[in-house]
Parts: sequence; C-alpha cells; structure tokens
Amino acid sequence: MIHGPYSFAPPVFWYEEGEKHFNTEVGPGTCIPVAESLRRFLPADQQHVGSEAWRFHCGLQIFTHTCDTDKALKKRYGVGTEDFERYVEASQVMGYELWRAMYEAWARNWSAASGAMGWMLNSAWPSMIWQMIDYYNIPVGAFYGVQKACEPLHSQYSYDDASAWVINLTNEALNGVTLRATTYAPDARLLSEQTSVLSLRPHDRKKAFVVAMPEKVSGLFFLRLTLEQERRALTRNTYWLSTQMDAVERTNKSYDASHFKAQNSFADLSALRDLSPAEIDFETQITRRRSRVVLTTHIANPSDRIAFFLRAQVRSRATGQLVGPVTWNENCVTLLPGEHTKLVGSTPQVKPFRDDLSVEVTGWNIGH
Repeated sequence: MIHGPYSFAPPVFWYEEGEKHFNTEVGPGTCIPVAESLRRFLPADQQHVGSEAWRFHCGLQIFTHTCDTDKALKKRYGVGTEDFERYVEASQVMGYELWRAMYEAWARNWSAASGAMGWMLNSAWPSMIWQMIDYYNIPVGAFYGVQKACEPLHSQYSYDDASAWVINLTNEALNGVTLRATTYAPDARLLSEQTSVLSLRPHDRKKAFVVAMPEKVSGLFFLRLTLEQERRALTRNTYWLSTQMDAVERTNKSYDASHFKAQNSFADLSALRDLSPAEIDFETQITRRRSRVVLTTHIANPSDRIAFFLRAQVRSRATGQLVGPVTWNENCVTLLPGEHTKLVGSTPQVKPFRDDLSVEVTGWNIGH
C-alpha cells in the first residue's frame, strides 16, 4: 500500500507502472470551490488568489497555498491568478481533467492497481484544498470528473500511450458494442474517426485501439469517445487534449510528498481561452418523488460551435443562493454542434426550497 501525492500531478502521471498499487490516500489537488462559495467565506477585500484569507483556508506545512494549482493553470490553460473569475472557472475544468485521469488509470491498470481512496470527499470547514464537495454542499469540478471515471459502463483514453479502452463494471456481458473515437479542431471541424467492435465479459476491460493523433492541428483538439450499441449511445466521454503533452520526471518512490522532480513540459490547452462562443437551449421539468425534488434538464447545442464544459446548478429564488446537496446523473458536459443531452438531478424536499427552485446552465464559452 502507498499514499499520496496530495497536490497537482498531470494526467499522464497516473498511468506509470509505479501506480499499480492500492493507494490509501491520494489526489491531484485542484479542488477550488466555485466562485459563489468563495464569496461566502472570503472577505470582500480578500477575494483574490493568494490573499491572507485564501491561504488561511488552505492547509499546514507545505500545503499553506495553492501555488501548484496556480502554476499549472498558467502553464497549461494560460489562465493567471489576476483574473479571479476565469481562474476559478479554469480550476473547475482542470480539477475534472485531473481527477478523472487518476481514477481512469486505476481502472485500466486493474487488478495490479487494486484501488485508490481519493483525498478527500468533503470539507468540515470552508477550504481551498482536498474536497470533492465544499462546505456548502456544492461539488467542485473534480467531483464530476470522478463520477464520470467511475461510471459502471465507461469508455476512456490513456494519456501515456493514447490507447482507448472500454471498462465494464456491470454484472452483464456486452456483446457487439462499438467504440467510436472522433477528434475535432477547436472550431468543431472533424479531424479523424476510428471504430472498433468489442465484446466484454462482466467486470471486464478491453483495449480497443490507439487513438491516432490529428495531423491537421497544432495545440488544442478535442477527443470524443462514444460507446454504441445498435447506433445508440451507451456512454460518451470528451477530452480536451494537446499535441504538446505533459511530461514529468518521476522520483521519490516513498510516495509521501512530491512525486516528481520536475515537469519537463506542460500540455498546451491555452487555446480554450479563444473558443468561439456557442449558444445553448435548455429547459427543466421539476417534479416531486417521495421525499425528493427531481429536476430533469434537457440541454441542446443548436450552434455550429463546441459548447464546452456545461454545468447545471440549482438556485433558490427566495435566497438567491445555490442549493446543495444536489445529485446529478452527470454534469460538466460538453456538447458538439447539434447535440443534446438530459441531466437529471435530485435534492431533498426541504420546505424553504420547496417551490422556488430553478436550474441554470453555464459553460466555458457560453455567455462570455
């Protein structure tokens, strides 16, 4: 058994042979709360990255700051600490990316990699680090990355060798399913397509193919993996990747602090800042089911642009605040041109929120 790391590690880090263990405490950091939660506990004059109050809500010893996250956001996403709103938004995206990769690596390397316990689920007080769900019961982006990686039927990409896999954690066999990999330029142009037909036993995993890197783009591109049966999508997974990849030098086999000497290069995802605005339509039906309120939200992308990292959240009209906890079947989704999806959320039927719930959908390149 091993433990750590507890702060930023890029997606490719988790796929190395050294991660074939049971890890009792682990996480790639980047668990910054959403902006609305930050405003609830940071004084108005302290609402900037690295302020005294910001650091007070970090950890102790080497964890008294978010410098690892700050550096990675700047190097990989081109987002600095000076733009508070964009920094927080980018931290949700990177948190999803990093935590999804960690759990997907364990799924691919099973059973030599026999498990990982993410550090950690929720915070006992307002915090900048180590949380899937913040003090106010609002999930951070990392939560939805973990949810996607751990879905029972899953298609996934490996950052170390570009292989595409299907993971079947159900009790049912899968016969004649098709894994489809499509890559897209930032302007939504189709670059490539690959397919493979597979059959899997219950609790099985299988490599489908190696994803061909696009030749007509430099820097950012999108990869969509869709698992289909009789042309019906069973699950889909969207990656934002770069022709310039992360590279790390591994060291310190004790797994107790920093796990690599240096990151030799950073994935260049900065073109996300320049994504053309997309338009979305959405509508929500609110029903009551026993002791819970169910919110069914249909989202469509009628534009010819990629609608990136769409997040549904529930707000109280009476208080103006986000409502938590809300459980969703998935969230932080990306829609290609012409696509649509259905998100289903539910929350306890608490009296103050009984009749005044509304759903809002925001996105990286929606409304900017």
